[in-house]
Amino acid sequence: MDAVNHDRFILHGAGYSNRYQGGLDAEMHGIYSDDYVTTEVMTGHPAMVSDPYGRDCVRKYWLTHDLMRSLAMHQIEGVQYEQGDLHRQRIRWSGGGEVFVNRGEEDWTVANVTLPKYGFVANILTKDGILSAGIYQRDGVIVEHSQSENIVYANARSSLGRLLRIRPKVTAIESASGIAKQGQIAFTVAWDAIDPIPPPYRPFLHFVDSEGEIIFQGSSTGPPFAPNASGNLVLPAVARLPEAVQAGDEFELGVGLYEAGRGERLAILGRDDGTRRIRLGKIRVLKNRSIQWIPEPETVDEFATRVNTNAKPIDFGWVVTAGSLKAERQPQAVLLTPLPNEKAGMRYEIRSDQLPWPTPKPKRIVAISESGEVLWDRPLAEDGVFQHDEQAFAYRLK
Repeated sequence: MDAVNHDRFILHGAGYSNRYQGGLDAEMHGIYSDDYVTTEVMTGHPAMVSDPYGRDCVRKYWLTHDLMRSLAMHQIEGVQYEQGDLHRQRIRWSGGGEVFVNRGEEDWTVANVTLPKYGFVANILTKDGILSAGIYQRDGVIVEHSQSENIVYANARSSLGRLLRIRPKVTAIESASGIAKQGQIAFTVAWDAIDPIPPPYRPFLHFVDSEGEIIFQGSSTGPPFAPNASGNLVLPAVARLPEAVQAGDEFELGVGLYEAGRGERLAILGRDDGTRRIRLGKIRVLKNRSIQWIPEPETVDEFATRVNTNAKPIDFGWVVTAGSLKAERQPQAVLLTPLPNEKAGMRYEIRSDQLPWPTPKPKRIVAISESGEVLWDRPLAEDGVFQHDEQAFAYRLK
């Protein structure tokens, strides 16, 4: 359809998120995923979002808006399956420009970048020069960038969507000894929390059947986590087998973090069962109501490989950061804006001489609120380094 009618019906989307996912994981395949974005880019359609505002909404806008506007009235001149692989697509556009999309399992090096699965790179000729955008690998990390005449955006993706760098695992589990404790299970869950656990979220420990229904739950025997706790957090817990269970029954242990008031669960690292509950393994009930522990097989968490979980600073030329930043050309200044909810203290190293437009070396940095109010005005460090102030909406270099 797009090969014939793109410039007649450009607002045709990639589909509502749940239809596009087809029952698959939302983080990997939903409306804000790389999978969905590359489908939009492959067909030249503007970004579709499910929220009026938010980090993901703004991220898709900064990444794809200028690209899609530049392609709006152009036509697809040709589509090639590179190297005979239909998952490696090269799309040529009228007016000059190419888009490369990788929907295969293996990395693809093309147009001077390496595209991971669901990666893309676009270079479009406009009257103002080359407009570019992409999701690709840089220094071993999947990153995203876009650049137009007066705007450049970079995101090292140390925080992507709602996923927090918190990974639980079982470090010990056994049946409690003694007749009086028959059917009782003692276990320990360790939470590797690179990101702090935000209050008022607390752990839940579910033992579920093959349909995902909760049969019984565990309860903590230790003190609750402190507000904004991080690091290696150990949670000892116990659970008791219901009287109705029989030898041979199996139950999966799924854990996560929830807010007691609303029941909302956090998205964290691990094998998610689709309800933001991380699968850690199964117990098998034995004849004497003791249990056998069967840990979850070691697998690659595919979504975690797409996020800069170690917050590695990435060199984009004009900025070095583990976070996100957009630079916009203004008269006598450069406006810098991080994505919404950027982490407080995120470090930025600005190299003004590598911005895509001539820029005198800035002397001062001004933090401004969302309403435009000046929060503070300071000298900019000689090396161009500053840290994100969580009260600031944007910064002006002058």
